[in-house]
Amino acid sequence: MDIIRVNGTALPEPDGELKIKAEKVKTETETEAGTTQIIIVRNSKLTVSATFTLTGVWVERFRGYRDADYVTVSIYYPKSDVMSDYTMQFEMEESLIKDTRKAEHTNGIYSVSVTLTEF
Repeated sequence: MDIIRVNGTALPEPDGELKIKAEKVKTETETEAGTTQIIIVRNSKLTVSATFTLTGVWVERFRGYRDADYVTVSIYYPKSDVMSDYTMQFEMEESLIKDTRKAEHTNGIYSVSVTLTEF
């Protein structure tokens, strides 16, 4: 079973663990009485992060995801055996691994850090 898909394409296995964080989105305002009022806007906004070692072909695909306004991300939750879909922003940082540019059939090997943030 694929752990994570972007726009229907299964991503390669990350180098380490896939980190999934859910956080509350809130706004804070100060009232006329000087107290702070907190309003919870959302209970669980997801952020997913991982690091991958990829060939140049995969990096080009990731750049396409990065340049899109949004991507559809499917995440598999093994405890509940459910694949859930989210609309997210795809951000990445890439660096070419030294002396891999001429590696045969790869167009280089890259270390890529990815952060997906739910809208």
